[in-house]
Amino acid sequence: MTDGHAVLPEGMTHLPDRAFRNRTSLVSVAFSRSLDSIGSGAFERCSSLSTIDLPASLVAINNYAFRGCSALSSVTLPAGLTSIDGAFYGCSSLARITLPAGLTSIGDDAFRGCASLASVTVPTTATVGYEAFEPETSASRPDGAARQRDRDEFEGDLALATARGSD
Repeated sequence: MTDGHAVLPEGMTHLPDRAFRNRTSLVSVAFSRSLDSIGSGAFERCSSLSTIDLPASLVAINNYAFRGCSALSSVTLPAGLTSIDGAFYGCSSLARITLPAGLTSIGDDAFRGCASLASVTVPTTATVGYEAFEPETSASRPDGAARQRDRDEFEGDLALATARGSD
């Protein structure tokens, strides 16, 4: 990786799990034309990654491969891809995704947290998993005040239970 750009060597067929995980300075990746799978968490939390051009040879994108790539705004999935799990979870800037016609499975959390994703055409051949397109807005997560109330309530209940236990 040089200057925020990674070039995968020709002949590479599998990118290992967590290969570039947490590389926040990574901006773009040039994939090998022979790449057929991307490992779990390979680009997880690469928050500056904004450009990917997936090769036509790609058949598998494993779980959380691009999770938390918050700068990624557009992705075209290759025609040979048949299933996708939570690969793009938390890609909050992802506004456009092109799904291949042969896609048969969109797994759990595939695009969860992609709040900018306004419209997706799902192939009729695809099954859609649990919360695959859940936007997970900040309203669906407890705010700091709610978490503090929950903690205060828990600590109050714990103190009460402890007091009762010492009787």
